[in-house]
Amino acid sequence: MCKVSLPAHPSPSSLDQSGVNADFTGRVAIVTGAARGLGRAAAERLHERGASVVVHVRDQARADAVAQFIGERAYGVGVDIAADGASELIVQRTLDRFGRVDILVNNAALALTTRFPDLTPEEWRAALEVNLTVPFLLTKAVLPAMRAQQYGRIARAMRSQHHPDSRCAKRARDDRGGYPGSPLEQNVRFSHRFQSRRNFGSRRTLNRRLAEHGA
Repeated sequence: MCKVSLPAHPSPSSLDQSGVNADFTGRVAIVTGAARGLGRAAAERLHERGASVVVHVRDQARADAVAQFIGERAYGVGVDIAADGASELIVQRTLDRFGRVDILVNNAALALTTRFPDLTPEEWRAALEVNLTVPFLLTKAVLPAMRAQQYGRIARAMRSQHHPDSRCAKRARDDRGGYPGSPLEQNVRFSHRFQSRRNFGSRRTLNRRLAEHGA
């Protein structure tokens, strides 16, 4: 695999003053679930602002197509993110290609539209695997590189399935005549908020532990 030479990256202080004029020249970002929506928008914006971007999509052909569309500094990695070893594979291919990893955007998620009373244990476990375990594994996988660099940024995209206008909430109303705040819709919101809050709590702990390493 050909390793890409990167331009000198800006100092951490210039990035920390980010805002709309943030310069990510020389930085390398991984964005999971980048086929469409928020993930693709994040990948495109990071690329526009100078970063090299690894776009993760489940299918390699589609990952390559998305990367080609985004630009020359984009690189596609296609893998089932819930498969054993997928997190380590994504990070290793990033390091093989670019030699570093500065930014991780945990965007891939599994949003369940099954009515809560019909939700199977298998569906619940699959959602926990993608929405909780995968960000944990990816974060662990990027930490050695970020520590060595004394720089790293890890972001977690938050979903809004619990919003009254979301697809899950609308299905609850359509299927059972529910309304915002009904027992059925509360169940839909609970499943997402449970996972989101576990992420939030773990992020706060991680932030404290990694601050000394510049991440």
